[in-house]
Amino acid sequence: MPALSGRKQDLARLKSGKVKELPNPASPKKKIDSSHPSWKYALDSTISKIERNIEFVEADVKAFTNLIRKWKKLPLPKEGEPHIDWFIQGQR
Repeated sequence: MPALSGRKQDLARLKSGKVKELPNPASPKKKIDSSHPSWKYALDSTISKIERNIEFVEADVKAFTNLIRKWKKLPLPKEGEPHIDWFIQGQR
């Protein structure tokens, strides 16, 4: 998945110390560099956000892969019948 691998590359770059400029947490349209007093907070916050994003994407990939693996053709519900919760049913 290109998006997931891109986020993992971003995380690796942040952790490597090669990133020298980030959005300012107090004013995201402005940038701060490593000499700014809020640098450590901004770096830690950005790393944390990317790690959470990676976790969410990996969980989605796992869930949808499971849905695909367990997929089976089901008839559409008739008018007035409850719909099929395909996400929950597909996880069983």
